[in-house]
Amino acid sequence: MAKVYLVWNASMTECVGFTDIKDAQFAATGARAPGTFGVSTLADEFRDMNDDEDDFTMVEIDL
Repeated sequence: MAKVYLVWNASMTECVGFTDIKDAQFAATGARAPGTFGVSTLADEFRDMNDDEDDFTMVEIDL
């Protein structure tokens, strides 16, 4: 089974999905994983479109 990580905006009306936990954690918290140099463009845009000061809810699902 594959794992997918959904990161929801504050109102729980929109989300983005990732198969890489590091990208999902950045989208949810804005913090880069130790040892990483770049970030997902999608995760970065998600934070820009929403209040990037917030931490967002992340849900793990199995496909």
